Amino acid sequence: MQLSDPVDPVDPADPTDPVDPADPAIPADSADPPELARPGGSLIRPAVESDVPGIARLEQICFSDPWSEATLFRDLTENPAAHYLVAVALDHLLIGYIVWWQVFDEAEIINLAVSPEQRGKGVGRLLLSCMIDEVRRAGASVIHLDVRESNQPARHLYEQAGFHQTGMRMGYYANDQENAITMLKRVT
Repeated sequence: MQLSDPVDPVDPADPTDPVDPADPAIPADSADPPELARPGGSLIRPAVESDVPGIARLEQICFSDPWSEATLFRDLTENPAAHYLVAVALDHLLIGYIVWWQVFDEAEIINLAVSPEQRGKGVGRLLLSCMIDEVRRAGASVIHLDVRESNQPARHLYEQAGFHQTGMRMGYYANDQENAITMLKRVT
């Protein structure tokens, strides 16, 4: 699969990601899509169109080269390979999301982000676990991802989930030329 934008998964415990301490959690959509998980008080469910502004806000907070709201909306609504899950707190605030693209038996994690005030609480791990379950049910045999070389917490999260390093993309991230570690997990 070819990516049109850089991938930068974020671990909830990563203290090096940009944080805006004044930023409130993002309101989630009030619709009631089917639940995938609810451990620890966080609801994991498929994203709906009205979640896009909250996802875009997390992009702005968590990534140095965020996707625009328009790009996210198009990806969610027009890309048949795109799949989004959101994490919603008990107070109905959107606190995290994961997006992946799946074509036939291969999936690729595009982004994983958790609101800074929710990091270290297992939200990222829960999103990743639900995503792995979803791609397995959908017939994927392998999951790929790229992660910043410097993002040790995210790399550790992925390693704990069974991903292993398969290579490196030199100067992959356009905004700062940082290398990306490529990782893979077999899910069959």
